[in-house]
Amino acid sequence: MNFDAYIKLFRDLGFSEFLLTKTLKHKNNMCPVYFNRNGDGIYFTIHKNNISLFNDDLWDFIDARKKKDDKPNLRTVVPKAGKEQAAFQNLLSHKEAGAKDHMSHYKLNKKTHQVNRILYGPPGTGKTYQTASKALVIINGEVEAERTGLMECYRDLLIQTNDEHEITRGQIAFVTFHQSYSYEDFVEGIRPVTKNGVVTYEIRHGIFRQMCQRAADDPNNNYVLIIDEINRANISKVFGELITLLEPDKRIGESNEIQVRLPYSGDPFGVPKNLYLIGTMNTADRSIALLDTALRRRFEFEEMMPRPELLETVDGINLAALLTGLNRRIEYLYDRDHTIGHAFFMNVQSLADLDAVFRRKVIPLLQEYFYEDWAKIAVALNEPQKGGGFLKIDPIEPLVSDWPQDMGYEPKFSYRANPQSFPVEAYGRLTGNGRISPDAETQHDED
Repeated sequence: MNFDAYIKLFRDLGFSEFLLTKTLKHKNNMCPVYFNRNGDGIYFTIHKNNISLFNDDLWDFIDARKKKDDKPNLRTVVPKAGKEQAAFQNLLSHKEAGAKDHMSHYKLNKKTHQVNRILYGPPGTGKTYQTASKALVIINGEVEAERTGLMECYRDLLIQTNDEHEITRGQIAFVTFHQSYSYEDFVEGIRPVTKNGVVTYEIRHGIFRQMCQRAADDPNNNYVLIIDEINRANISKVFGELITLLEPDKRIGESNEIQVRLPYSGDPFGVPKNLYLIGTMNTADRSIALLDTALRRRFEFEEMMPRPELLETVDGINLAALLTGLNRRIEYLYDRDHTIGHAFFMNVQSLADLDAVFRRKVIPLLQEYFYEDWAKIAVALNEPQKGGGFLKIDPIEPLVSDWPQDMGYEPKFSYRANPQSFPVEAYGRLTGNGRISPDAETQHDED
């Protein structure tokens, strides 16, 4: 069966190319049909075994014409196994209610999205994952509820480039800002090129200009540029004169549209309204209050803080209470921008996993936060004065010599992570008042 005719119907109606190809790819042995009766556009997938239903008479029911002022209403309807034909016939006989009993569906949400937004918060709060989810909502209207399916869809939409760093396909671009990132990397710049042993210079378009061009060439679909660690670069240097063009009303086709002439190529340039920017920033690196004022005025900000309620109890350790207790102490000693996110603990399945998270992630992060001030780290971990929990604390005896300046030294302490497995009581002290469950006690005894 040649699906080109069906795909063309959807493409002409302005549906996402990604949605069409993914539907054909993932709905095994299913083919698509678009119906529009009484202004209610419905998108069906029908099993190939029922392909005989596609005859000339059937097309009398199909109205795939798009009115100029109408946006298509998309509902993906997947009949349950063995019910395809009955559901299909019910629809044709105008028994929509009966058909819906045999089908599961979702609607493409056409609500307006923020064109410029920044997700900010402490490390490990799921900012990068949320950019993938929000990008899929912008492009497809809905996302997979299951994480694996969501990330698969996200990867399928990521751009691909050729050897010349030119985008060849995709609707989502991902870039990480850093201190050396510049306007020439982001928008356009002059690059040396060697051809036949001769060095010449040519203008190369950056990721932002390329995404703007792709969005302008495909106005019926949305495009997303994700900027990770947006606060690490010099925003004024990277965006230059284009920062004003990011505003919703300054984009191409809007009431206050503005275009500028680019400095290297001299080309006129504007930002299309179907290009969305999603940035992330780690508040442990820089407070939102220190952000470039021009950036703050043109982006909407969404705070993402730790969500301990997403964590479960593992081997008798209440991870939600553990993270809450740890963050309460960090916030008191430092501030809420340096708390620890729930993502650090999402994959913890055992005490061994929990030990590894504290040993390789949490304690090194606390060392960075408190600049190796181990006394504060001990307080953050609710460590006893003698150690034995997360830390091994050994006294260092005062110096003894005949030199006068060596007199009167006070005792000091040497700190390091406990080389033995962290005792379960150490986690209990962080959850509050040393409370631990009987299951945790038993687990510890068995180990």
